[in-house]
Amino acid sequence: MSQFHSLPLAALHARAQRVFRRGGGTRPEVSLLELDGEFAVLKDYSRSDPWFRRLVGPLSARREAEALRRLDGVHGVPRLLGMPTKDSVLLEYISGTSTRELKSGALAPEFFERFYRLVDGVHARGIAHCDLRSRGNVLLG
Repeated sequence: MSQFHSLPLAALHARAQRVFRRGGGTRPEVSLLELDGEFAVLKDYSRSDPWFRRLVGPLSARREAEALRRLDGVHGVPRLLGMPTKDSVLLEYISGTSTRELKSGALAPEFFERFYRLVDGVHARGIAHCDLRSRGNVLLG
C-alpha cells in the first residue's frame, strides 16, 4: 500500500516536488509528489475554475479512476493509488521522457510496435484514451 494513500489533500500538496501543470480553467493541477523515496502523481481539479471544478472536476476524476482500475496490471499504465477527494486522483509515477521532448524521427520502429501492443491491451479492457496523438501524453522510458 502506498504511503500517500492516507494523507489528506493539503498534506499531499505539501509533498509536491514539481508541478507539471498549474490548475486553472478546465485543467487540473498535476504535481509530482515524494514521500520517503516513493513518488506519485496528483491530479487535482480543486484548483480549476469554480464552475468547472464543481460540475466537471468530480466526474473527470471519477472517470479516470475507474479507467485506471480497469487497466490495473497493464504494463505501461500507472496504477491508481487512490482518490484523496472527489475531485482528485492519485496515481503511480512512471519515470520517462515525454515524446514531445524528442526530435521528430527519433523513435525507433520497436517503440511503435510496443506502443501499439500497449494500446491494444488498453482497448482489450474496454478503455480508449482519445488523445494519444498529443505527444505530451506518451512517455518513453
